[in-house]
Amino acid sequence: MAAVLGFNRPLYEDAFDEFMEEEFNNDLWGDDEDEEDDDENERRKRHGEDQEYAENYEDFERWRVAGDLSPGHGYNFLIAHLHAAHSLLAERFRDTVGMSKASFNDLERDARATGYFVDDTVQRFGRPKPIKLDVKLMYCLVRLRKGNSFLSLEEPFGISRSVGCAFFNTFCRWISQERFEEQVYGPRNEQERDEIESIFRNLGHNGCVGMKDGVHFPSYKIEDYAQWLASSRRYDGRTFCANVTVGANGVVQYTTPLFFGNTNDAFINSNHDEHYTRLNDPDDIFFTTPIPLVDAMGNPVIEHGNYVLCDNGYDQCPAMICPAKLQAREFPSSVMGAYSRQHESDRKQIECVFGIVKREFLMFRNGVEVENVETVQHMWRTALWLHNLKIRENGYEEAGFHPDDYEGPIQRVREHEIEHYVVQRINDERQNLERGQALVLPNPPIAGLNDNRRRVRFREKRTRIAENFYRRDFENDVFRLRTREEIFEAPRT
Repeated sequence: MAAVLGFNRPLYEDAFDEFMEEEFNNDLWGDDEDEEDDDENERRKRHGEDQEYAENYEDFERWRVAGDLSPGHGYNFLIAHLHAAHSLLAERFRDTVGMSKASFNDLERDARATGYFVDDTVQRFGRPKPIKLDVKLMYCLVRLRKGNSFLSLEEPFGISRSVGCAFFNTFCRWISQERFEEQVYGPRNEQERDEIESIFRNLGHNGCVGMKDGVHFPSYKIEDYAQWLASSRRYDGRTFCANVTVGANGVVQYTTPLFFGNTNDAFINSNHDEHYTRLNDPDDIFFTTPIPLVDAMGNPVIEHGNYVLCDNGYDQCPAMICPAKLQAREFPSSVMGAYSRQHESDRKQIECVFGIVKREFLMFRNGVEVENVETVQHMWRTALWLHNLKIRENGYEEAGFHPDDYEGPIQRVREHEIEHYVVQRINDERQNLERGQALVLPNPPIAGLNDNRRRVRFREKRTRIAENFYRRDFENDVFRLRTREEIFEAPRT
């Protein structure tokens, strides 16, 4: 028996090799068929053909199964199972993909109509069964929101790294190039401009239409040749950066292209920011907007040109109003000091938006592990698109449009004392004006101003805005925008 099985290798080595080769070629025990069946069953189980749940599950049981990421449960369960609004499953679905099931179905319909993705309704001869489009869409959303690697998503979705990477890149490119402006846009007409300005006006910033700042997020795949451009002492490691414009209710209005993290915000703003260009374009809706103000003594003043709130990292320009940090620190009760403190307090909203985006899309907080810079830019634009979609779906963009959304009036300065030089300047300006007549200030195009004249025009405009806030604060006409938790009774995810 030992000789037949080939255990006596020195005597029967050639016969043993021939026997084993014939045995495995013929598959005497049928192991190959069993392995193929196991693979097919595993693939079918992963893509939701054999859903393991009972229709009579309680709400908490459904919620628990939806959180199980093993094949046949979890993500497939959330997609396949119909759940009522405000149920535990609906909450789990929003936590997972950042939108409601109805919005997800609309996204699937639009993606199917593009023709960019494999048609999962057609079975091609000789090809494996295509992965369902809704599964692949959830795959992309989970990758963006949770920051999972392609390898870690193979098990719960049953999608290989190569297939998942290709679909993810196509999805982000589609959103970034074709659908980005559906959700991320600034004021497109005078009505939208006035709606945004009304929110800032209630906060004490007449004429303001947004807030602008630079955002940084880490990336571990930036090449060594760009290390000196992407690294700085302020941030640990290599980063990308962009200038972003945000409204008072958290809606993103615009983002510049991505740059390496050591790029100056002022350089990006002056050369690559289309929103900044619009603010200084004499033919746009922002430049000639009349802004009714009052000076520190209550006399009417008419300024021109909308602006955004920013920090001191930008060039001084009439369309970019930054605080005076020295006055805010040393003379907090002065006209400029009080306004600068209010400016810094309200502008923190944009920092909160950056924190929300990084919390929603963890890869921009933990680090982007993608080498292609263009792909990273598509991912960033897709994240902002999803952020605005979520805000509008929940109705958060309406915050600030109703009187009940505000608290106050709140007086920021306890004792209002106007400096003597401010009183003297106001009296000199109004020598030739009648009582109650408005002082109309010109707004020359920035293209015709040199650097010195541009800074003078900036300081003049900031002074008018600061005096307007100071007078309104004295008259108890400045309010605070309530938080989402205070405005909306049942805030969603």
